[in-house]
Amino acid sequence: MTEYVVELLFEERIPESLVNKLKDKYLWFSLFGKRHPWFIINSDIGPMRTKLKYLPIILATSMAGPPEGDNQKRFLHELSLLSYDFFMFDRRLKTSEFKWKWSEEDQQTYEELKNKIGFRVEKIAEYSSYLLHVFWPVAVFNLDEVKDEIEKVRRGLLSAENEKDIKLAWEIADGYFEREEVKKMFKEKNVRQIIERYNEVVKAYIESLYEGMLGIWKEARVDFWFSLATKR
Repeated sequence: MTEYVVELLFEERIPESLVNKLKDKYLWFSLFGKRHPWFIINSDIGPMRTKLKYLPIILATSMAGPPEGDNQKRFLHELSLLSYDFFMFDRRLKTSEFKWKWSEEDQQTYEELKNKIGFRVEKIAEYSSYLLHVFWPVAVFNLDEVKDEIEKVRRGLLSAENEKDIKLAWEIADGYFEREEVKKMFKEKNVRQIIERYNEVVKAYIESLYEGMLGIWKEARVDFWFSLATKR
């Protein structure tokens, strides 16, 4: 699992010290009683994709770059890292719904966002990989369909009353608890705790990113683009 952090791109010349100040001020989240500088783990994107349409595409292409042209090979390689590939109770999950193979529907969603809002494809030069990333404009959060998904995240993605969600929860359990805790919950058929923790994690990621981007936009008073890069 790899941690990704936010990279910002401004059209106007803004001192790097101000950019860092804005990120330090706005890009934080609180999780399980602790405050963290904003980051997201790549393998959390696969589970999100089972319930959301637009936000996973925005996050995935920020991490992996555009799914076309010379970047295709790298994109498909990175995409495979955005899915869960855990062992549960020493057996591989053979039919995981989190395994992400870029589909025609994904491509259509990507093109839809591209046509509505546009973006920039740039290299993050300070990293030795010099790989391309999609930089989305902060205005992407003004799209009704994206705001609807943010509200869905706030309400909780998984439900303990939904049989399909229960199945999904058992698949992600290893990523959020120690192995012995998972075995105990599995034995007691206690999936509610897994769902509650997962919903809290996703809410922290998405809600704080959204509110952080708006906070930066209001203070900087200029439009900007954002992407995700591996944490140094």
